[in-house]
Amino acid sequence: MLRRTGCRLPVEMLFPAAEYPTPELVAALAQMGVTCRMLPDVVVQSSRKTKHPDSNAELVVDPMSGFTMKIAAVILSSFQEVIFLDSDNVAIDDVDPLFDSRHYRETGALLWPDYWASSAAPDVREILGLKSLPEGTSESGQMVFDKMRVWDALVLAAYFNMNSGFYYEMFSNFMGKGDKESFSFAFAATQTPYYMIPHPVGSLGVMRHYCSPDQSFCWEEFTGNTMTQYSPDGHLMFLHTNLSPKWNLMVPGDFEAYTRRWQVLVPGPQRFSRVEADWDRDVEFEIWQSIADFRCADFFRRYIEEHKRAEATSGRGLRIGLQGFHPQNEGVNFRQAYRWGLRGSYLNFTPVNVGDGVQHFKNTRIKPIGAWYRRVVLRMLQRNTYFRLW
Repeated sequence: MLRRTGCRLPVEMLFPAAEYPTPELVAALAQMGVTCRMLPDVVVQSSRKTKHPDSNAELVVDPMSGFTMKIAAVILSSFQEVIFLDSDNVAIDDVDPLFDSRHYRETGALLWPDYWASSAAPDVREILGLKSLPEGTSESGQMVFDKMRVWDALVLAAYFNMNSGFYYEMFSNFMGKGDKESFSFAFAATQTPYYMIPHPVGSLGVMRHYCSPDQSFCWEEFTGNTMTQYSPDGHLMFLHTNLSPKWNLMVPGDFEAYTRRWQVLVPGPQRFSRVEADWDRDVEFEIWQSIADFRCADFFRRYIEEHKRAEATSGRGLRIGLQGFHPQNEGVNFRQAYRWGLRGSYLNFTPVNVGDGVQHFKNTRIKPIGAWYRRVVLRMLQRNTYFRLW
């Protein structure tokens, strides 16, 4: 999909050893200018326990797996300047101009926003020595770095991810736990400049129909399954499918049987097909075609056999979609998120009523329990230099 935009930048795909592709697939990717690399065992090994040099306290370092492999991929890439993309993130425009943007040239780093307001624990300011916390939240489906200029921040982000069991909880209290906040907090703690894209994240999804229990009235609401992110100058650039099931092999062999997940774009709302008409493209059909071509490629049979063996070894079964079967997720109901008490930029495209506001007020005025526990933990951490950054 990246090559369809006209982008000719060299690409590296980094894999843990257990997921490294077959030689036939490596060769096929090489023809598209993609180099496959294997992450070192030290990155994906199981949790290791060590002793702190100044005490007998046993310290557990979390494994670099899942979300935490992102920072490993960035640091271990052979490139000095990196555009990181999640595998479920589709660039619909050439990403090369991001390196030429004024804000990247000034700072050496571009980050993108998430939907949600910050829910970081107040204690983070004291732990990291910050006068204030980063505004809002960020998401790590796409990031741009000049590693030479922002190396200190990236190393600290790696430290946060190696101790994810603690820092993920401190950086986010509810929505979007994972690696994503580790980057903005690492930049803040090291006082490294970066540029946060000012255009709020949008959403792409479907209109779903709901009815009251007695079926006396029905309505429809938007539910989003994909984050829409914008370039520094404000045009739509990335479609990040952040909810499962993501792009996988479970698609029908005939596109007529395919259920589109990209139907409505917000803010708006507007039919996504009308947006695509301006590009003279059908992006979701292109994705389906790419998956269908992959399943019909010469290397596919061996690829599946290797993964079946790997999955059997791990105790998980590999599921291959059958003809006519296509999973569709429920998506995020942003109006319900508001009723739960969540805040964020998503309110720019989410209509709410008085009843929603009352429920939101109730859920945001409940006094959180456990504040005393955070203070106790903080005092304990202050006695252990392992968690101190100075």
